[in-house]
Amino acid sequence: MKNMLVISHMANIPGCCQAEWVDDRIYELIKREYNISVISATHCFKYGNQIKHYRVPSILPFEAKGEINEIESMNIDIESRPFTIKYLRFMRSVSKSLDKLNISLFKGEGRWFWMFSSLFIGLRIMPFQKYELIYSTGGPASAHLAGIILSKIFRRKLMVELQDPLTGEGIGRNKHTIKALGIVEKFIIKKADHIIFATKNASIAAKEKYPYASHKIDYIYPGAKKLNPAREIKRGSENNKKINFSYIGSLYQTRNLDNFITILSQLEIETNYEINLYGWIADDILERIKKSNNPNIKIHGMISRDEAIEKAQNTDVLILVQHTDMRSKKTIPFKLYDYLNTGNLIFGMTYMNNEIDDILMKHNHLCCDASSIGQIKEKLNYVFNNYNELKGKIKTSHLVPNQAVNKMEKILENV
Repeated sequence: MKNMLVISHMANIPGCCQAEWVDDRIYELIKREYNISVISATHCFKYGNQIKHYRVPSILPFEAKGEINEIESMNIDIESRPFTIKYLRFMRSVSKSLDKLNISLFKGEGRWFWMFSSLFIGLRIMPFQKYELIYSTGGPASAHLAGIILSKIFRRKLMVELQDPLTGEGIGRNKHTIKALGIVEKFIIKKADHIIFATKNASIAAKEKYPYASHKIDYIYPGAKKLNPAREIKRGSENNKKINFSYIGSLYQTRNLDNFITILSQLEIETNYEINLYGWIADDILERIKKSNNPNIKIHGMISRDEAIEKAQNTDVLILVQHTDMRSKKTIPFKLYDYLNTGNLIFGMTYMNNEIDDILMKHNHLCCDASSIGQIKEKLNYVFNNYNELKGKIKTSHLVPNQAVNKMEKILENV
């Protein structure tokens, strides 16, 4: 049995795509008889007995405040760990005092100080566990920094998986964070044994930027676990009823449905339709949606991943939309893999991302430029006039965690 230490700030959090990504991978590794230990932050549910799970809090008041807020909002194991909860609540009170003093240093979303907590617990457990590999992934880069230090101290191989690139156009809140992320990225590329990106485009860009490390840079599509069969339903268009469109996920900044909704108001649509929106919507976008006065748009708010999957399975057309800025060139929304597994038609509004376009077209889905009114209008009109034909041509997806682990093992074998 192979022993692996997974370091991820987010794990086993329903509805959080970064955590669900990690969970899918872990359970596939367990199927292959890997012995898995996980270090995560405290705002995660406890794994079952098959996984050794160490949940550690940040030492920074602002970061600890975020953890306790999440724990209380989702009621995550509050009664079973009184000392952790007391510590986090104390740190929250400290953060409020710092706010009153207008002290906001390190108040961003990087969770940098969680590195020290995860490093501390790693130093405690590593001498007693024979881990062949450290695998750091998910969200904040603090997990990767802790992984690098542990891998050097204990001479273990480290695979760093960057779910999103750390640098690039549209990434970083200001010049200071952009500079800091650049330094961290360079350090990770230099020190890790393997650097894995979630897209081919991101890996190519990294190889061009760091040619001296190109031999250890690769990409793995994470995929998503196969879905349970959807319950039998009557498809709207096949019964002269509504075509049900659904968007599942967040909408903010340039990732919005402005162009899509504008086109709906321009088309002469004979088929009845309904647009269902599930997930968080930024206030400015929500206001614009409401001002459209389209009675066919239904806003449902936040739902869990299980609910999201059920909604996705029981819909006709799934909407995928990217930001219309350069961050979209190197990223693939995780929901795409769940969408593909439903077998339902995907209407993709992508931006400068040939990689997503290729995946969609390979499975006979639709894609168009998210910034092009003309392309969206043409493809949306095509959906209304040819839905049944399009539905019949969809191909089964094989982008699942199984293939992701296959590639992980192949990369490790080729060292």
